Amino acid sequence: MGGVKVVGGLVEGTIGVGLLLAPEPTFLTKVAGVAVTAHGADVTVAGLREVWTGEKKQTFTEQGISWGAQQGGASPEGADRAAAMLDTAISILGTLGAGYLYKTAPEAGAQLIHLTSRNGKIGIEATDTLRGTQGVFALPETAACQGTAMRFLRTGIPLSRTEAIVRIPQSANPVFRQPRPVGLFSLWQRLSGAYRAPAGVLQPSTGIYGYTSMTYGEWVGSLIIPYVGDSAFWMMVAAARLDNTSPNK
Repeated sequence: MGGVKVVGGLVEGTIGVGLLLAPEPTFLTKVAGVAVTAHGADVTVAGLREVWTGEKKQTFTEQGISWGAQQGGASPEGADRAAAMLDTAISILGTLGAGYLYKTAPEAGAQLIHLTSRNGKIGIEATDTLRGTQGVFALPETAACQGTAMRFLRTGIPLSRTEAIVRIPQSANPVFRQPRPVGLFSLWQRLSGAYRAPAGVLQPSTGIYGYTSMTYGEWVGSLIIPYVGDSAFWMMVAAARLDNTSPNK
């Protein structure tokens, strides 16, 4: 399971580096960026050592926690278990906290576009209605110059639904947000430049965005769905790091 640990460490470290590179530096983002990046590197190195040796390896953080627990009277086995649990919690909670610090609103004057099929665009233009029961997905206008294959790689949307674009009026930008990177899937969407608005209906001619035609369940689902994959990812990482194999330091 060392490979899973490597991926988890890389995700954590990448999110930390993003804070360090944020264009609006603050003391909090830089401190968090350093801490999350360093811990992600620690996890990645331990995972690489596992892949290389085929044996479970502790992170340096785990070793320090275990040592401290043993100094307090805990047994080596109990100290190692507690260290693994605490170190895993540091990864998950640290990444969640770092992701929360990311800016999510579009830049002033940004032009967003919505990808759809050719028939979908005809229907949207005919009715002046862009409806998203699970949210409205958008990308920066740079995607307009890219082929369907690149659009698929950026979004995961089937090729047939990336053939045409609908420009979103800038007046609607305030309802769109980039996902906060808190795991593998939200990080991928963040790096791809994806934006999402809550479930609702957009009028492309005016930029008016309404929520009234959506059920409460659809609206809540549009906020949660982007992070379902992240939840599954962190459960897999936790399982890999908390298995019952005795660690080798």
